[in-house]
Amino acid sequence: MAPTKQLLLLAGAAALPPLIWQQNNSIQLSQYSLRDRRIPSGFDGCRFLQISDLHNKEFGPGQRRLLEVTAAARPDYILITGDLIHDGRDFTHALEWVRRARGIAPIYFAPGNHEKGSRRYRELARRLEELGVCVLHSRGIVLERNGSALLLAGMADPRFYSLEPMGGLLCGFWGFELMDAVVNTAFETDLALLRQAHPGLYTVLLSHRPELLPLYARQGIELVFAGHAHGGQFRLPGIGGLASPAQGVFPAYTEGLCRMKRPGGGPGTVMAVSRGLGGSRLQLRLNNRPEVVLVTLQAR
Repeated sequence: MAPTKQLLLLAGAAALPPLIWQQNNSIQLSQYSLRDRRIPSGFDGCRFLQISDLHNKEFGPGQRRLLEVTAAARPDYILITGDLIHDGRDFTHALEWVRRARGIAPIYFAPGNHEKGSRRYRELARRLEELGVCVLHSRGIVLERNGSALLLAGMADPRFYSLEPMGGLLCGFWGFELMDAVVNTAFETDLALLRQAHPGLYTVLLSHRPELLPLYARQGIELVFAGHAHGGQFRLPGIGGLASPAQGVFPAYTEGLCRMKRPGGGPGTVMAVSRGLGGSRLQLRLNNRPEVVLVTLQAR
């Protein structure tokens, strides 16, 4: 082999580890503005920061790099949309970030599928509440700001509605899921009851599952924060994510603001989907950096 080609190969091999590290550890802050006349006027300019799918990943000693991004975003509220921990393993790094981030803004949490699968969810919920986090397990609270109010609701992942010990059914490669229709019906029933308990309030929903956007639209939810898809794991220009749990190959909802009209007409639902921060079964990301999402509300 010619010396020039050898040097090129060596240079490429030397550049690969830093590139892989950057793709999997360099945090991206994605910022969106949501303009909607339905937003209560008192929440104009309100900044929601979304943390999703951390999976107990550590971003520097004491979560320094994740805390820097969190603080730099200047959020009014921090929303955690599930999979803060990773199955039954240690969740020290997750709680370390919570412990330090609680001084930045109030934190609200809704559990994902890995909280259900961990068998340690009750312990996690207790420890989060001890740290001042509001745990929204299929319940809602009314937020008041500048004389206006909205409903902040959180739904437990559909696996919590399953009678199976680990919650839900798994099938196929990489845990692609097949949820029982009874599970989704119970999930939607609870969501409808939440809305009915607070009629007329603009609703911000924390729910781990982006694939349930048609359900959220059917229930008339104005704004949803979701995760779970991990950005499709590997992202290709012009194509997007390649695969995600519950959505399969070429998933529809993996990042950004997604919109869907309500059946029968009327204003639709906007869903902010985070690519997440950590990984579950597959740890490697490609063109899909760990992401924190900031959504700023703009009332017309």
